[in-house]
Amino acid sequence: MRTIKFLDKAMEKHTEAQLLIYDVYKKNPAMAEKMKQSYSNCWNSLLNILANANLPKDEYGYETGEVELQIAPDFVNASFGFCFLRNGKFDMNGGMILHGGGQETFSVELVGEKHPHWSIHT
Repeated sequence: MRTIKFLDKAMEKHTEAQLLIYDVYKKNPAMAEKMKQSYSNCWNSLLNILANANLPKDEYGYETGEVELQIAPDFVNASFGFCFLRNGKFDMNGGMILHGGGQETFSVELVGEKHPHWSIHT
């Protein structure tokens, strides 16, 4: 089984991200489209990890384990922390961080975009 669980105020961070993109759109539609694309790309990457996680199978070929993606709010505006649990045990964690949003992120990018964008850090 594969599940997603939003912890604490994670949905508020999602709303914050959507409102930020909308505010930028009113001033610069092209930049907002790039931001929207980076946000979607990050979510798609997390969902791909969830969908493609290898789980043990029974003799009939059915998966017997479970993978859970937990999403939690991050201290950076419109950003998230995430954790993958496999059969209830830690597997991987990281953050989906907004860069260029005017707040220190304490995360490093080797080749960053020139516009505000989200990226995944593990």
